[in-house]
Amino acid sequence: MTDGLVVQAMMGPAWAMQPEALESLLATARRQGAGPEALAAKLGRTLPGAAGVTMRGSVAVVPVVGPIFRYADAFTDALGLTTTEETARAFTSAMESAAVRSVVLEIDSPGGELTGMNELAKLIAAARGSKPVLAYVGGMAASGAYWLASAADEIVADETAMLGSVGVVLTARRKDPQSAVVEIVSSQSPRKRLDAETPAGQAGLQELANELAGIFVRSIAGYRGVSEQHVLERFGKGGLLLGAKAVEAGMVDRIGTLEGVIAELQQGRKPKRASATAPGAAASVSTSGNRTAAPVKTEAQLEAETLAFINRTMRGKDGAEAEEQEFQQMRARFAPGQKPKRRSMAEIMAAEVEEAADGDSQTPLSNEDETKTLHFIEEVLKGAY
Repeated sequence: MTDGLVVQAMMGPAWAMQPEALESLLATARRQGAGPEALAAKLGRTLPGAAGVTMRGSVAVVPVVGPIFRYADAFTDALGLTTTEETARAFTSAMESAAVRSVVLEIDSPGGELTGMNELAKLIAAARGSKPVLAYVGGMAASGAYWLASAADEIVADETAMLGSVGVVLTARRKDPQSAVVEIVSSQSPRKRLDAETPAGQAGLQELANELAGIFVRSIAGYRGVSEQHVLERFGKGGLLLGAKAVEAGMVDRIGTLEGVIAELQQGRKPKRASATAPGAAASVSTSGNRTAAPVKTEAQLEAETLAFINRTMRGKDGAEAEEQEFQQMRARFAPGQKPKRRSMAEIMAAEVEEAADGDSQTPLSNEDETKTLHFIEEVLKGAY
């Protein structure tokens, strides 16, 4: 493969990548005059290389570093580039490993080729509820790299980290007047070879870029739990935001360090949004990588857990037995096969909280316990338990 072909192969795809990084990558390709195969041989590398996952206790650190391409080949291996193909394989291995309890995506990337980015983000998002997945950004998470970060349970960044560049760039080759190749496009397909140097061609390419960016924005909005308008107005408008401003905008959850994040996960801390469900994804993922439905508790389990919680929070042993008798008497009033309505259960719980808060129960609630109990009731009413 010649130098010209190396560069030519990089033109045409849609990119979710910082323009400076794309130019640098093209310049690097131009300097490798003999092509990637010769460079790979000179460096003594085989393709594809190891994914580079690092185990820190029970925490798997998956690197997403440098420009991101779709597939691994001699070119990406020789230059040490990240691919969505290898990252997906590494991430899946970490999720399936019994030795791994949580995963950290260590991101420092300007973004990359758009193809494959959406699939990898969906793979990451689908893991929510299976094992904690946290994205750490120490340097940069721009464009497609931020897309991947947004799919994690939580994003932690260094104060100097740069995040954003949400958008899509299409590259197109200029017509070479010296070329000996003449293209004849079928008249049935006028948009098959859009000319970026004509108004009509630019309009067609702009429409495609906008549609791709729309998918990008909708995905990020869903993963971060905000509206598309919020992403468009506050996530940098195509620019980059530093750590603290990214937190303020809702792009990042908090400021921290990689070592701090790993230590927290080793101690069992769960990410902020560990229970969140990704847009269009199941609530959990089996260790084999196949999506499975989240376990649903029966009405009997719900009632038993609720009653036990009220007993622990507001009553002693004697009170617990009295509450059990009261509950069974209420259940006995229903015909066989029937059971109390969910709202009745909620009313009982609310009444118990109010009674305990007023000091009428055997053991009045403290302010802290009252808050905890009210929160539990809210979660039950929302179906969280």
